[in-house]
Amino acid sequence: MSNSQNQKPAPHVALLPSSGMGHLTPFLRFAVSLAQHGVQITLITTHPTISLAESQTLSHFFSTFPHITPKQLNLLPLNNATRDNSEDPFYVKYEAIRLSSHLLKPLLSSLSPPLSALVTDMSLASTVIPVTQSLNLPNYILFTSSAQMLTLFVSFHATVGSQAPNNSDKTEDYFQTGLQSIPKSRIPPPLLSDTPNLLRTQIIENGKKMIQSDGILVNTFQTIEQDSLGALNDGKVVNGLPRVTAIGPFPPLGIERTQSVPWLDDQPDGSVLYAWGWGGGEVVVKGEEIAEKVRDIMGNELVKAKAKCVGEEARRAVGDGGGSKKGFMEVIEIWKKSF
Repeated sequence: MSNSQNQKPAPHVALLPSSGMGHLTPFLRFAVSLAQHGVQITLITTHPTISLAESQTLSHFFSTFPHITPKQLNLLPLNNATRDNSEDPFYVKYEAIRLSSHLLKPLLSSLSPPLSALVTDMSLASTVIPVTQSLNLPNYILFTSSAQMLTLFVSFHATVGSQAPNNSDKTEDYFQTGLQSIPKSRIPPPLLSDTPNLLRTQIIENGKKMIQSDGILVNTFQTIEQDSLGALNDGKVVNGLPRVTAIGPFPPLGIERTQSVPWLDDQPDGSVLYAWGWGGGEVVVKGEEIAEKVRDIMGNELVKAKAKCVGEEARRAVGDGGGSKKGFMEVIEIWKKSF
């Protein structure tokens, strides 16, 4: 019998990103990395998108990588109450995707060849995991932030329950997670609000449901987040969490610069709104102000040395024998066996 007859078909994995370029970009990078290792990829995108940047990026992505199959999930309209109760359109969009998650079942069932797994964005875990459970389909969560943020994400529901985290002590400057104390200045402001809001509800529900996923993949690497990754996998943050695997940093795609930088360069000074943080203050920042800040940072020899060190560690992590490369390949092997 020939080698081709003995060779198993490639695993087929679907990816479901959430709204916003900060969520979409890691998924696109991950999709290409998987495809380069022989995984058949279907990328499920939601319609309508929230921004022109997302729409243009997806169009360019699918034309550049035609071997990645696009599928579209058409979202149900939200009621006016849901739209009016949030100041952040991204949280509203997350909610729209969550409330349309049941529409995934026929879409996932119709894919051919059958899926080995679905990789779901962290913001959609609570409503997508029940769908994949009903299909007996493994569901892995891609956490697009840091492992330290993951410790807050998965323990927040257990720490605060149904009460706002600052109710017990209005003067307390730190918030206690299952791993450590985090300065409240680093916590997304809606999480500290006494008023119910979408972000707080979503993090509580998603963090609680993540325990039922088949694994959590994080776009980070062991060297810089060893303590957080160790605590998550040792049960020191929450009990029963599936394996957390560092698989980053994902290499950037060549299309990323061609999409955003020329557009930004063409805009008049002072015309671009720069949003910083989690729904906090927004200010208009001119190009020369950004350039000045970059010069200040890069003029700091300690910062330059640290950046060089981190860059070298990141390259080792994703290179042959690196921790992230090993984790990445282990996940692919699991999918191959389940196919």
